[in-house]
Amino acid sequence: MRNEIVEKLRAELTRGIETEAQVVYLLVEIRKLIEHSEYVNRYLSVLFFCEWALHVKMSRQSAFLLLKEIDDALERSTSAEQMAELVGTRLSMDTFRDDLIHVLMDHNLPTEPIRTMQGWLAFLPLYLNVISDCPVLKKSVDLKRINQLTVGIDREPPKEIPQGALFAFAIQWTFRKDDEIVLEWRNEVLYPKDYVPGRFYQLHSGRRN
Repeated sequence: MRNEIVEKLRAELTRGIETEAQVVYLLVEIRKLIEHSEYVNRYLSVLFFCEWALHVKMSRQSAFLLLKEIDDALERSTSAEQMAELVGTRLSMDTFRDDLIHVLMDHNLPTEPIRTMQGWLAFLPLYLNVISDCPVLKKSVDLKRINQLTVGIDREPPKEIPQGALFAFAIQWTFRKDDEIVLEWRNEVLYPKDYVPGRFYQLHSGRRN
């Protein structure tokens, strides 16, 4: 079973990831691969982001735990800086990317569609388009300030861009309590003007709340 999954992934990664359907297929197979391995606990963040893309509404226990942690922080009147750090840690696309790369490396699979800047800047918007239709949602009396999370892509560049960087797009995270917006957080995706094709770059450096 594992060998069959690996070869399916190898074929898809070699072909190149260009559509939302390919992203969903890739994540389905990666989730299977993780669940059939001894590394399940090592890649919980990957499983979370995989599950998010594969459900119309993400309402599993992992969704509740994510919302509960942020809900508790809002209840404690956490500062804006601490809240930005918390959201950035729990919803880190850098961590998602790093862990995806390590899953692929663990099985000797091609990493270029995730590791290279060109590959990641093509993959990530496709993934975000998929999950934009899948809110993280958990109705619970234990959640007092927020009970859902949605995400979208914002193509509007910021007023200021660091010298030597180019703007790709921004990820807009919106937390709601039912229909009321409680918190919005924008993650700007930047890349260097003088990038070298094929080199690995950390790209999620423009966080604001």
